[in-house]
Amino acid sequence: MLIWQGLRWAEDFLRSSGASNPRLDAEVLLAEILKCNRLFLYSHPESPISLEAQEVLRMWVGRRSRGLPVAYILGKKEFWSLEFLVTPAVLIPRPETERLVEISLERARAGKARAIAEVGCGSGAVIVSLARALGEARFYAIDASREALGVARQNARRHEVADRILFLRGDLLRPLRGKRLGGALDQVVSNPPYIPRGEIPNLARDIRLYEPHRALNGGRDGLFFYRRLIPQALDFLRPGGWFILEMGGDQGSAILKLLAQTGGFEEPLIARDDQGAERVISAQRREG
Repeated sequence: MLIWQGLRWAEDFLRSSGASNPRLDAEVLLAEILKCNRLFLYSHPESPISLEAQEVLRMWVGRRSRGLPVAYILGKKEFWSLEFLVTPAVLIPRPETERLVEISLERARAGKARAIAEVGCGSGAVIVSLARALGEARFYAIDASREALGVARQNARRHEVADRILFLRGDLLRPLRGKRLGGALDQVVSNPPYIPRGEIPNLARDIRLYEPHRALNGGRDGLFFYRRLIPQALDFLRPGGWFILEMGGDQGSAILKLLAQTGGFEEPLIARDDQGAERVISAQRREG
């Protein structure tokens, strides 16, 4: 089998299985197997694929045809120009979440942040990206999943920031109690589960069947974790500190009301992602 033949076979097989991006998936899988970039596939279409590589291609294409996301097949995903290990224990980092990192960095640099906590760290993509960019800060990565924390620790070591991140298992910000951080954090950052429970069966097959539902399920209306996390963040943020959240595209007004009800935040700011959807809401704790 030659490269062009392998690509055509993989694309056709994936298309027949209903994959949404069969050509791209075929390219990414074959490039990974051959340890080359996608450009090489087109500049060397007549190069042979070894029997061993063909076997791996068949196995991987078979997995992808059943809906297993490419990132889980490869065991990695790029985010913020960094490569992160991923397993089915964690959500696959999405490009739109880079907006959360961008806003957090803007606020952190302007305020010279020194203590940042992330609630629901998952793979560690957000907290590790922040730690790489903010060399003087201390970080607290919290997740309810022991398996997710294991992946996050691996990624922190991989990117040489593990010595500045304390990993804690537990519910929202509760693991920070007793650590003398009340009113001391410069930022609380989170991408909490925000998919309404009733919408999960309608998600794309890849997500519905393989990504962890506990990291997707936001309760009846998608706001379960926001209702609980907002008052907790108020307790841990210093005056002038920032609470920065990712959200679903239609949840902005509801979250604004939840923030306003506390009476403890300045007027929140909403940032849109590259697709124009409202994606990140940030609120500063009032002084005094």
